[in-house]
Amino acid sequence: MARVELLAPAGDMTSFKLAINNGADAVYIAGKNFGARAYAANFTNEELLEAINYAHERDKKVYVTVNTVIKNNELNSCVEFIGILYKGGVDAIIIQDLGLASILKQVYPALALHASTQMNCLSVNHAKELKEFGFKRIILARETPIEVVKEIVSKVGIEVEVFAHGALCMCYSGNCYLSSVIGKRSGNRGRCAQPCRLPYELVKDEELAKGAKRYYLSPRDLCEIDNIDELIKAGVSSIKIEGRMRKPEYVGLVTNRYRKAIDTSLDEKQIEVYKKDLAVMFNRSFTKGYLFNENNKHFTNVSTSNHIGIKVGKVTKYNNGYAYIKLEDAIRSGDGLRILSKENDPIVVNEMFVNGIKGKHAVAGDLIQIKVHKVADVGATVLKTSDALLENEITNVKEQKVLLDAKLYLDGTACLEITDGKNKVSVKSTYPYEAARSADIKLRQEEQLRKTRDTIYEFRNIEIKDSMFLPIKEINELRRNAIDALYNIRKGKTPTEVCKFVPSNIDVYNDNKKHLFFKVSSLNQLEACINLGAKDILLENEKMYDAACKYKLLDEDLNIILVDHRINDKGIYNKKVVNVYSNVINYASVRNMLENGCEIVGMSIEASKDDIVSTIDTYKAVYGNIPNIMVMVYGYYELMIMKHCLINKALGYEKLGCGACKNNNYYLMDRLGYKFPLVNDGACHLKLLNSKRLHLVNQVDELLKMGVNNLLVDLSIEEDYEVVIEEYINAFNSSLNNDKYIEEYDLEDVTYGHYKEGIE
Repeated sequence: MARVELLAPAGDMTSFKLAINNGADAVYIAGKNFGARAYAANFTNEELLEAINYAHERDKKVYVTVNTVIKNNELNSCVEFIGILYKGGVDAIIIQDLGLASILKQVYPALALHASTQMNCLSVNHAKELKEFGFKRIILARETPIEVVKEIVSKVGIEVEVFAHGALCMCYSGNCYLSSVIGKRSGNRGRCAQPCRLPYELVKDEELAKGAKRYYLSPRDLCEIDNIDELIKAGVSSIKIEGRMRKPEYVGLVTNRYRKAIDTSLDEKQIEVYKKDLAVMFNRSFTKGYLFNENNKHFTNVSTSNHIGIKVGKVTKYNNGYAYIKLEDAIRSGDGLRILSKENDPIVVNEMFVNGIKGKHAVAGDLIQIKVHKVADVGATVLKTSDALLENEITNVKEQKVLLDAKLYLDGTACLEITDGKNKVSVKSTYPYEAARSADIKLRQEEQLRKTRDTIYEFRNIEIKDSMFLPIKEINELRRNAIDALYNIRKGKTPTEVCKFVPSNIDVYNDNKKHLFFKVSSLNQLEACINLGAKDILLENEKMYDAACKYKLLDEDLNIILVDHRINDKGIYNKKVVNVYSNVINYASVRNMLENGCEIVGMSIEASKDDIVSTIDTYKAVYGNIPNIMVMVYGYYELMIMKHCLINKALGYEKLGCGACKNNNYYLMDRLGYKFPLVNDGACHLKLLNSKRLHLVNQVDELLKMGVNNLLVDLSIEEDYEVVIEEYINAFNSSLNNDKYIEEYDLEDVTYGHYKEGIE
């Protein structure tokens, strides 16, 4: 079995080097653009190439994230950027956008592509499609259980990467639009504002279900350090740490502890020590996540979304600006504490009295006295939120050396052969052979060869076979030439093959007719659509589909399509309809879907009017016709879709499937009073809908004239659906009939989504 890779994050060069020197086999980083952590410091192009060389010299790998959706006007610059990395020897590019991936596969044929977790791969079928597409590795969705991980490894035969530590998203990866819609900062563009970490109130019908605000959308942090053996047995290729937005000390420590857990069989006591170290560095409480089938009630921390550290004591007294704390664990000068009083008080311990005597270190049982900023309540819990000794250990770790074995011998002239255990090089001196002039010549030559202080190389064994005289200058030259030759081998060959992008001429589904689709969620909505003259119907429920097909016996013009739930195990291709939550925002992604058997491709709900026009125009310029796309014009956006059920947890149920969401109407209410409906998708996944409905009835004519063939009205939770159906049928027919006067509706309390403004 191949050695499992430990993959660490880095948001800057300091973190990158700490990750390498604390034991990472590979590091994932991003440039200044196109990465899913736009607010990290990230790397310039020069720094990216420097990082690749730094890693390769140490026999490590670098993966660069280009895992955002790419707009039409960015495709060329993004391909050029990746070309710089390709020629610089990057080990892989992490991709979300299938359109970009299809271009890269053709232009840079030797480039390794990793499928981002943003692709939300969590089934064998999806994994097989990605392998057939050409991906070398899949980064599985965080919701994938270990049983499915094993199945993908055994049945698909592709590298599998799983997250093992760090922050979790509440929503299925690549399916969250909460930040995008309410704050105009898209997670799919790396600009998530994390509104999931804010407090909300849970509303049942028209009353609060729970009195206080809670962090209902804030997951605990993932920690699998005690499940490392299970991951290795499952056959995963890479164990991944999250944290490109974290400080360097965090990156170094988590890498260090997981390195030890992978390399050593740890007992329970040592694992608990390591988990404590990890908790001090950062935690919101830990969870084993869905990878190991976490109980629904243990997935979130509704009390806080901040780092909680570890408990170290309680306040016993407050007097004149000083808190007296009875310790349950050790602290020392330089540690960070937080006192959980009415007003939380974060403190760095600069000076303390231990049992009445000034000191720098205290242990469990000691009574300490420290100066505080705010009044400390007696009985208040004291947390340790940073550990100076731990951070010092990590930041002062020695740079890893490459150990070499050498042999100096005569072969006409002096030859130096060196090896790192995998690679071997031999260089010859041009200096003519001379007999040795003293008995200790070999000892002095060995001392000279070992002078590698300005490099990462260190000689472990040196064998000098023949006695010969060489000037110091020649010995230094031999050493430098040999190490340079070895370095060139270790850094690897950079690919040079670059091909021109040639659009395919594959026949794809093409329907120039205009369609107004109504997506229904109840039999009443279905009947209303048919009675009011709708001809194109979408639905997810199979029983409802059977009922709808009976109407087709009476009207053969009815077009009724059963579509997949957003979360399913069927893969992404060969669909009649690709939904509007598939993050398609450029012409290349549309083409990719159509070439793989899809018929109607939903443009992302994040696409603006300009994005839609650009997609149609560019597609037509490249392929000569109009693409068969669909645009959502009405409905409550699905901002999140979650495996976790916050309603079930709030009501105190032990198991999922309680049905509470069907018996009453539930909402999350934010600090501004907006209510976001919570609905079941039919498969016990919880959807968070937008507080306002998208309403583009006045843009129907404009969209059809732009070249959009398919419009989508999603009736979901709509109660006045007859009115909505009539409005859209009237607007649609008026446009098709080229009416000179098209009724314009006065709309209140609606949203235009991203149609007018788009995302940055």
